[in-house]
Amino acid sequence: MRQLHRNLISFLALSTAVAGLASPLCAAQDGVKPTATPPVLNPQLAPAQKPTVIAPNHPLVDAPTKTASGRVPVRGSDALSANAPIGPSVQDLGAAPPPIQAIPSGPAVVRFEPELLDLGEMTADVAKTGKVRILNISDKPITITKAIPGCGCTTPTWTKEPILPGEYGETEITLKPGAKAGIKLSKRVTFQIEGAPPAVLTVEGNVIAFVTIAPDLIEAPAPTEKNAEVLLKSGEIVLESVDGTPFKVLESAPPIIKDASPDAALKHVVHIDWDAWAATGKGPKLSIRTDHPKAPNLTAIVKRSLDDRSVVAPPAPPTSASMPPMVTAVKSGDPAKLAEAIASAKDINEQDQIQRQTALHWAAKEGKLDMCRILIASKANVNAGDRQGKTALSFAAQAGFTDVCVFLVESGADVNVRDALKGNPLLWASGLGNAKTVEFLLSKGADPKIIDVNGMSALLWATNIGSPETVELLIAAGCDANLVDNQTADSALHRAARRATSAKSIELLLLANANPNVRNKVGMTPLHAAASSGTAEKLQLLLSAKADPAALDAKGWSALDYATVRGDAERAKIIAILTPISPAPRPADAAPTTGAAAQP
Repeated sequence: MRQLHRNLISFLALSTAVAGLASPLCAAQDGVKPTATPPVLNPQLAPAQKPTVIAPNHPLVDAPTKTASGRVPVRGSDALSANAPIGPSVQDLGAAPPPIQAIPSGPAVVRFEPELLDLGEMTADVAKTGKVRILNISDKPITITKAIPGCGCTTPTWTKEPILPGEYGETEITLKPGAKAGIKLSKRVTFQIEGAPPAVLTVEGNVIAFVTIAPDLIEAPAPTEKNAEVLLKSGEIVLESVDGTPFKVLESAPPIIKDASPDAALKHVVHIDWDAWAATGKGPKLSIRTDHPKAPNLTAIVKRSLDDRSVVAPPAPPTSASMPPMVTAVKSGDPAKLAEAIASAKDINEQDQIQRQTALHWAAKEGKLDMCRILIASKANVNAGDRQGKTALSFAAQAGFTDVCVFLVESGADVNVRDALKGNPLLWASGLGNAKTVEFLLSKGADPKIIDVNGMSALLWATNIGSPETVELLIAAGCDANLVDNQTADSALHRAARRATSAKSIELLLLANANPNVRNKVGMTPLHAAASSGTAEKLQLLLSAKADPAALDAKGWSALDYATVRGDAERAKIIAILTPISPAPRPADAAPTTGAAAQP
């Protein structure tokens, strides 16, 4: 009886441990990449906490050791096998559970520089990478054994070599936001260190909404609703440009938007055709495609009314959003599946029905070099354009995958191909990619003076949302530092003053003789832009270059007027700089109530 009691305890202990592994397994079934080990807390951040966790090398996690019955515990995809044994055998019940190894405790042995990786402004669905130093603050060499991201959207790399005392290694963290814009991301990466407590790095990013969609959660009317005014109002959606770039509404999926204007505008008001929505199966997701270069896809959710949720929707017809098998294989990352899909495909350049993108487009924009090699070897058209005329090279450049860019160019990709917006791979790389990719494209003859339909050059894109390193490369390549766009007449200095994350871009532009007193269409100078939404450092650089602090814009506002309506931490610094030299602020009744209203 005692033996049976001990067996039962052992069984419960083993069941508890196996249950702990269920969460990552379920996540794998849902398409979410599970972490290899459970997340651990950072003793440096919370030294008093000592959670019970399964160590990385615990037999239940990593070691395929046999049980008392001679079977290997089921893990990962093996757990899905119909022939895999489930649960412990009678023999296993008599075996003592293996000991759980504790996570090392003690003082922290590393320090991150910076302590928090802030990736700054990001674009929805576009990856961005940052570097952090890992400084060894102990008196012994350390080795990082693993870096565990908190979710599948975060990809870390790290130095595999031992880090000596007082020295540092580097880690690169790539964060890819989802399709939703206007949100703040905060992710964690746990670094496991041999013989030492783990360390946790926080990665943050601000996914900018270049075009807003309101509402993004739409309540469908009841099936019995017949009032035309109610039906129209309930399906109203407002799309509005935030960055001042006019755009067109191209189409929706499913095709239920009935009144989109063919003209470019800063604001569109469209309506859902509820009959069309019902005919397509009353699906919850609505995707709206635009020609805005930084917001090509906007998403909203459509909820059925409470009166409609018990009604079984008719089967949805085949959707135009369905993906060709080759694209599905590329997205899976499985070369064998791709080879099989290619063998059965009628056309290696088959396009999806929404974006008109080929499997090579998808491989390039996801940075899957091995997939690109397979497709090119199978005679995929390296210069095929999608619905907007963008090629695989543009997508790889936009995402900053330099290795993919190198391969595509070596395979015959045109570095100066123009898309429907008259952009080229260099423009996309300058704004959304990285300096390494820009440098490569320039070395292969990419034209730095190409201008898109909005009058934007590579330099204007770089000073707006790119990096100072890219700005420096483009200036050296001959880009005009005084060019203005044809929508707002903003110069590179305007954009750098308002949006750039670093004041270095302003410094580089001024060295290239950019005019600090140039005015845009509403009379704003770069100093106005810096006072409105820049930093004190940017302001000082412009003033040192003889920017006029007394200049008034078209509505009679000075730089100090713009500073007074700010509500952030820079407000007091900028007011202190401008008060002695700029005209006194306008009366309160002449000023807007929010900083947003001060934008042109």
